[in-house]
Amino acid sequence: MFEPGEIVIAKFPFSSLESTKRRPCLVLAKGDLEIDLIVAFITSTKVPTNYKYSIKISPLEKEFLTTGLKVESYIRIDKIATLHESIISGAIGKITPQIRNELNNKLKLLFNL
Repeated sequence: MFEPGEIVIAKFPFSSLESTKRRPCLVLAKGDLEIDLIVAFITSTKVPTNYKYSIKISPLEKEFLTTGLKVESYIRIDKIATLHESIISGAIGKITPQIRNELNNKLKLLFNL
């Protein structure tokens, strides 16, 4: 149902697993089961420039509206979860080819590929 590169709204778990928050997430891949999606956290909280696993999505970018995001946001590819599709409310947009290239480079860096 959802495809890699789509930005969705989901109940994303905090890293402590104490609670969840509805937030945008980027679909990175489908799991072995079609109902499982591997997603990365998206936040509107400004991320320090020394965070090497974050990607800034700026409203100043020409294709910002395709993301469905309302404000400057950051994809945190070091905050990944596998979510059942039932906790995803729906898709709001998709990333641009430029963001996808940056994402691929940062994933290689993160996983030492």
